[in-house]
Formats: sequence, structure tokens, C-alpha cells
Amino acid sequence: MKKILIVDDNRVCLSVAADLLQEAGYSVSLRQESIGTGAAVLRERPDIVLLDVSMPNLSGESLVGILQEEIPDERRPVVLLYSERSVDELKRLAEQCGADGFVTKGGGGEELLKAIDSALQSKSAAK
Repeated sequence: MKKILIVDDNRVCLSVAADLLQEAGYSVSLRQESIGTGAAVLRERPDIVLLDVSMPNLSGESLVGILQEEIPDERRPVVLLYSERSVDELKRLAEQCGADGFVTKGGGGEELLKAIDSALQSKSAAK
């Protein structure tokens, strides 16, 4: 079973995304704070980190850089930015910070599942 770590300061977004992903057969872990996510990734070893962009204390795009520095390549999960921002802005942010991709929160469950499936396929193809 593939494991997904969702990092979002919004409890409703966490709950909705977690329910959807669990129903689709994924193992899901949740974090409401960005600080400490590097340690959580090392401990939990998720396949994907779904990372909210707009969080207090440490933004999602800043956290991508920290994960790239702290997590060895062979243990680094796929990181997808997750936000209500526009597709163009998310694409730009993902490219700038080195995230593996992005998905909009307003796109609905089907878009989220498609992004997760696509990211997992890309990760498998890269191995």
C-alpha cells in the first residue's frame, strides 16, 4: 500500500483529502505544521508528500528545499505542491522550488487522485 503524507494547516482540507485518499486505498498520515516535516518524512517514509503552499512559519515551497537538503535521494518522496492558487502560479512555484509537481485544491477529488497516480507512475518509471 502506497503511503501519502499530507501537510496542511487547514483541518478541513486535511480531512477531505485524507478521506478521499484512504477510500482510494492509500495509507495516509497527516501533519498540520510544516516545521518538523523533514523528521516526519524520515520516520514515516511516505511515497508522496502533498504539501500546502501557504502555511504559517514555513511555506510549502521553502519546505521543498529543506526536504531536498535533509532527505537522501534514495529516501526522498515525490513532493506535490497543493494549493488553491492558480495552475499557472502553482506550476511556476513548483519549477522554482524543485517540487515534483502540483495539484489545485479546487480541482476536486478526481484531479487529486489523477495527480497522485501520475506522480507514483513517474516515480516507478524513474527507478
